[in-house]
Amino acid sequence: NFIQSMIKKINFLFALLAFVLLKAQTGGQNFTSSPYSNFGLGEQLASHYLQIGSGFSTRSTAYSYSTFNPATLGNIKFTTMDFGLSASSGNVEAGNQKSSFNGGGFNYLGLGLKLMHKDYVRLVLDSNNKPTPKKVFNLNLNAYASLRPMSSVGYNYSLQSTNPIPSTIAHSGSGGLNLAEAGLGMKVNNWFSLGYSAGYVFGGLSDASIFSVNDSLGYQFVSDLSSRDVRGMKHNFGLLKKIVKDSSTHCFGFNYGFYTGVFNKTQRLTTSIIVDNFGLTYIGDTIKNYNNGYQKSELPVYFGLGYSFQWRNKWLFQFNYAQQNWKDIGVTNAYANRKEYGLGFLLNPNDEKEKNAKRMPLQVRVGYRYVSSENNVRSNGVVNIIEENHAYLGFGVPIVRRYFDNTRVRSMINIDFGYLQRGSLDNNLANEQYITARVGFNLGDIWFQKRKFN
Repeated sequence: NFIQSMIKKINFLFALLAFVLLKAQTGGQNFTSSPYSNFGLGEQLASHYLQIGSGFSTRSTAYSYSTFNPATLGNIKFTTMDFGLSASSGNVEAGNQKSSFNGGGFNYLGLGLKLMHKDYVRLVLDSNNKPTPKKVFNLNLNAYASLRPMSSVGYNYSLQSTNPIPSTIAHSGSGGLNLAEAGLGMKVNNWFSLGYSAGYVFGGLSDASIFSVNDSLGYQFVSDLSSRDVRGMKHNFGLLKKIVKDSSTHCFGFNYGFYTGVFNKTQRLTTSIIVDNFGLTYIGDTIKNYNNGYQKSELPVYFGLGYSFQWRNKWLFQFNYAQQNWKDIGVTNAYANRKEYGLGFLLNPNDEKEKNAKRMPLQVRVGYRYVSSENNVRSNGVVNIIEENHAYLGFGVPIVRRYFDNTRVRSMINIDFGYLQRGSLDNNLANEQYITARVGFNLGDIWFQKRKFN
C-alpha cells in the first residue's frame, strides 16, 4: 500500500546516505593523483548532476535543477532522486618521468521534493454574469538535499636538489572536503524564481613528507607528518528569470555565495629517522610536535552567471561563468581568483514526454569547460597559474512509466565521456591528461500523494 511504499523509499534513501557518509568520512575514494592537489584545498571537483550539462546557473525543468543555483528548483514538478559515479584513467608527466592513474568514486547524491504548488484565484463575472474563478498567479515552493565531494587530494611525487648538497623530498597526500547541503527554491508565477541553500563543509587533508640528504655522515632522514581538519557553513543565494517568446526561451541565472564559521585544526609531527647498520629504521628526536586546536579561518566568496537559449524542444545552448575570489584570502600572491567558463549544447533538451509522441528521444549533450585555477605555483623563479581544459560528450536515455492516475513519470540514465588536460611541461611543471567516464541516475517519482479509489 501507499504507506509501505513510502517507508521502503525512505529506508532505501537513508541506507544509501549512510553508505555515502561512511565513504566520505573514511576517505575511501580515489579521485586524483594530481601533484597540483597539494595546493589549497586540493583539486576542486565538478560534482554536478550530469543532466544539467554546462547550465550550472540556468538548467531548470520538471526533473532537473542545479545545486549551484538553488533558484533552479522552482520548476521541478516531481520528486527526483539523483545519484552519480565517476571514473578516470590517465597519466601525469613531469620532466622525463611519467606515471599512470586509475581511480574514481561517488560523485553526488541528491533528492528534490515538490513542497507546494498553489494557484491563487479570484472570482470574475463571465458573459452570463456568473461568478467564474480566474487564476491570478501561482506559487511553487520546492526543496532539495544533497551530499557531494567538493575537493580531493591525492599525490605522490619527489623533488631532487643538488644545491648545496644532494637531497630529495618525497611528498604523499590524501583526503578531501565534502558538502552536505539543503535548499529551497520558490517560483512566483512565470515572473522569476528565488532560492537559498545552506551547507555544512567537512573533511580533512593530510600530507606525509620525507626529507633525505647524503652528507659526509651518510644518509640522514627527516619525517614530516601533517593533517588539517576543516569545518564550516556555506550559504548560497540564487535568482532565475525565464523569458518565453514564441518558439524560443531565454533563461538568465545568477548565484552568490559565501562561507561562515570556518575553522581549521592543524596537527604536525616532525621527527628525525635513524637507520642502523642492518638497514632498520627508528624514530629519533622529535623536532616539532603541535596541535593548535580549531582556529578561525576563511574561504572565498563566489558567484556565477549563466545564460541559455532554447529553440522549441529541439536544442539548447548554454553559457556559464563562475568565479571564486581566492585572491582576497590567505598569504599575499599565494592565490589567484579562480575563473571557470563553460559552453554546452543539448539536443532534445525537453525533460518531459510530449503528449502525442510515441517515445522520448535520446538526449545528447556536448560541452567544453575552461578553468584558470586559484593556484599560483612558483617554479624556476616564475609564478604559473595552472589551467584546465575539459571537453565532454554525453547521452541521456529516458525511461517513461505511467503512475496509478495515468500520469507519465520520467527517469533518465545519463552517461558521459570526457577528456581533461591540466597543467603544462613549461618551467618544470607537470602535465596531466585523463579520459573520464561518468554515469548518473535521474529518477523521477511521485511522493506524498495518496492513492484514491472509488
